[in-house]
Amino acid sequence: MGAALIACKANFKFFYDNKDQLLNGIRSGEVVAAMMWDTGGWTLNRDNPDIQFIVPALRRSRMVDTFALPARGRNDAAAYAWINFTMRPENAARVIKSVGSFSAAMNTAPLVDPRLKRSSPPHPNNDLKRIHWYPAIPPGLEELEGECSTLKAAN
Repeated sequence: MGAALIACKANFKFFYDNKDQLLNGIRSGEVVAAMMWDTGGWTLNRDNPDIQFIVPALRRSRMVDTFALPARGRNDAAAYAWINFTMRPENAARVIKSVGSFSAAMNTAPLVDPRLKRSSPPHPNNDLKRIHWYPAIPPGLEELEGECSTLKAAN
């Protein structure tokens, strides 16, 4: 796979180092198409409605961020109070607006900006089987990606 990616490298403007580099490449017109996480796409569209973020209609990729508590936490009650606070619909909606990413908190849909809701419509009939949940990254994959991004395209 690495060799195939390297062979295609001439078609790419750059392999980005960070989100800001990619977003700025799109804002400047240096990059005209990119694959990125949805928060970057929503940010660009919110800043400039002419920049379209397209969510694939079928087989979307999703990931879920979660809360985790250390096994020997010093104040579990405060941690649970924070989790419960952030999961209240009105507070989760504020996070959604700020981050540009949806929340697993229930009853937030009526509170979400309509433009954001249109940019990522729900799955038909809540068909969760059609979602590609983002898998755990196997050891060594990120190193391989780094090698591919630094090698020159084959002649």
